[in-house]
Amino acid sequence: MTVNEIQARIRKIKEQIELLHSEIEKINQETAFMTNDLRDASNELVWLSNSLKTKQSVSQPELYQGFRATERKSEKFLMHSEDLIKLLAVDSYKIGLFYTLFPKKMLLRYNDEFIKLTRKELYLLVVFAANQNVLIERNYLLQLIWQSVSYYNARSMDVYICKLRRYLSNDDNIILANSHGKGYTLFQTNTF
Repeated sequence: MTVNEIQARIRKIKEQIELLHSEIEKINQETAFMTNDLRDASNELVWLSNSLKTKQSVSQPELYQGFRATERKSEKFLMHSEDLIKLLAVDSYKIGLFYTLFPKKMLLRYNDEFIKLTRKELYLLVVFAANQNVLIERNYLLQLIWQSVSYYNARSMDVYICKLRRYLSNDDNIILANSHGKGYTLFQTNTF
């Protein structure tokens, strides 16, 4: 084999490895969503079971309602998770003049610098990048990423929003704005 043939085979193997990595990442994301959903359903079943053990009166209709509520919550979550999975499958998002988001690699590029994102930072930024100049409701984000709307999750999301604002602060054309009581909008003041 010549050097060129060996280099060509190496490139081909690297491409195959990259494809495998992206498939593994997709599987990991889907598994994480399912794990959270199963944990929620398990917690509700434990509560129902404990109610029966402590001889609290739980009628059969209440038991059925508990199961139905868990089932509805699961269906709603799966619908949201499919939306997020579709957004994460995009190769890159252009944000403002200087930023590019690479969801599959969990990286935000500013010029030639790369910022490694956590999973929740990535999920939030992907939703904002895919819906620039559109109001994203606060409760939708909480349900999509944290799977529940609670005070503590809302405070956690506020911290992540602050981090994203800091990451995007180098471009004056980008504003991650809060609409009090409603949600957030990623504005681009200068479209190109």
